[in-house]
Amino acid sequence: MSNYQQPYGQNPQYQQQPQYQQQQPQYQQNPQYQQQPPYGQAPYGQAPYGQAPYGQAPYGQPFGPDPKNFGYYEMITHILLCLFTGGIWTYIWVHRTTKTLNNIYGFQPQDATTKLLLCLFVPFYIIFWLHDQAKRAEVYARNAGIHDEIASMVLLFAFLFPIVSYYMVQNTINKAAQAMAARASYR
Repeated sequence: MSNYQQPYGQNPQYQQQPQYQQQQPQYQQNPQYQQQPPYGQAPYGQAPYGQAPYGQAPYGQPFGPDPKNFGYYEMITHILLCLFTGGIWTYIWVHRTTKTLNNIYGFQPQDATTKLLLCLFVPFYIIFWLHDQAKRAEVYARNAGIHDEIASMVLLFAFLFPIVSYYMVQNTINKAAQAMAARASYR
């Protein structure tokens, strides 16, 4: 026996055999990949992970600002809602249009809820409101570079065919919204 004492619990008969390690082949690394960016950050010159490349539209979305942020509504949807909701959409549209056209310089801001209640409960107030909003829509379009004179025609159609007046005001707002969205995307 040797002077060497075995640690407690180890049997000298079952000593571990040396394991043979295979040597891994050494690959040359590309110098571009030697310095990785910090965790969660994109490599230099590329977009962050999960986002669209720089200067391109986000995945599945059109490039530039959304015209709906400037008061745009699809005309077919607008007209069909005016016809088939029994006038409910008209009052929702009154509220939204008043809020959209409040941001025009030169006009006093209006309370959208007050205008909605006046249109609901005061007879023929919606005709006055349509004419006023047509004048505001003209200025809104003029600020976007579109010259559309609709106020007198809206007043005429408000008595005869109110839905045509709704169409004319919303169409002018849509033209201005598209022009403003296009202008904002070039900044």
